[in-house]
Amino acid sequence: MTKQNLGRGEFKPSPNSDYQVGLDSNGELVVIDIKSNTKTWRSVKSGGQVCIMQDDGNLVVRDSASSAIWSTATGGNPGARLTIDDTGMASIMLGTNELWNLGGTTQVSIDVARPAQNPNKLKFDESVILNPLQSLPKGRFALSPAGNYKVGLNSSGNLLFQDSGNRVLWDAKVSGGVEAYMQADGNFVVRDSSQRLIWTTHTSGNNGARLVIDDGGRLSVVLGSTPIWMEGLPRGKYTGKYSSDDPRVVDEHLEALEYAFTDVAIASWWGPGTQKLSRISLLMDETIAQNSQIKWTVYYEEEFTQNPSVEKIRDDLNYLRKWFAWHPAWAHIDEKPVVFVYNESGCTVSDRWKQGVAAADGDWYVVMKLFPGFKACGTQPNSWHQYGPASDYIHIQGASSAVSPGFWRADHNNPE
Repeated sequence: MTKQNLGRGEFKPSPNSDYQVGLDSNGELVVIDIKSNTKTWRSVKSGGQVCIMQDDGNLVVRDSASSAIWSTATGGNPGARLTIDDTGMASIMLGTNELWNLGGTTQVSIDVARPAQNPNKLKFDESVILNPLQSLPKGRFALSPAGNYKVGLNSSGNLLFQDSGNRVLWDAKVSGGVEAYMQADGNFVVRDSSQRLIWTTHTSGNNGARLVIDDGGRLSVVLGSTPIWMEGLPRGKYTGKYSSDDPRVVDEHLEALEYAFTDVAIASWWGPGTQKLSRISLLMDETIAQNSQIKWTVYYEEEFTQNPSVEKIRDDLNYLRKWFAWHPAWAHIDEKPVVFVYNESGCTVSDRWKQGVAAADGDWYVVMKLFPGFKACGTQPNSWHQYGPASDYIHIQGASSAVSPGFWRADHNNPE
């Protein structure tokens, strides 16, 4: 699909016709397993009227006003096209290079089994503004306890979250809403004059959840004491550049990771001599000092740009084992040290890594970045993952799930 459009209800099938990608009846970009009639991936952005493969290589969903409401952020790649393979993997391809992909077999689910914690100790007064079956009509705004923040539908029917100076911190990017409603099932929605749903938090299945606003600038759907959806101001403490050599910064990072229930954290690594040895050691030493259960590993970045030889992979793994992988805070699975690999597409990469691990001083648990057709590779790593921070949610059956708050490249003026 290049220089082509898919209207609402139109789909592009996979070669074996087992999967299709397109806009569903709500205008949401989805991948569907045709046999089971289930959505294996969704953009979580409804209201689209057309899905356009632009000339610049960006796949964009636009609403009835032709406003972009979702994109793959792959502009600057003229000639790129949308493809979908026989495993349900949809990708943006430029020639044989993969720019972006998605896929999977389940929709978003929320695990609320663990109670909320806040090691950052940032607590703010809050107000429950909508209990189940309560609503805010257009033109009425609910305030945080101190009146510093407010949420409601403006005159055009868009849901806004603003500060006391009317600066918009977040908005739903819709129009025509007449009521913001907290459903009994935990889904916070906006409906138009025909009671048609035009926006949702996608948090159904959480009976009793309520909408909360606090004086820290956060708007949340909360079940019990656990936020299951949130927008507004982050709880971060950093307003500019910081040093990864500063133990205070590392401690604050660890507290934030604990708050997010992180099990394993990954640090980018570009090979021997590219970073201070002390930085990764500091991360692990501070983790132990805080009695944290977080484990660490590295993201082997060089694979994507250098296509390292088997000998290079062997030497780099031995280097990691010598300097870091012995540490009690290094992640292990099945007694093997874990390494994540940021790799290009193609089965040859998994072949090289299998040979590199076999030649190294001890076994490794290798987690590679998946690509179209990864399941068909004769050589399989221990596991796969997906990297797509510009997408809200990605799930690949049996391999990977990813949730992202967004992506802001250092060389871009605005986040994606």
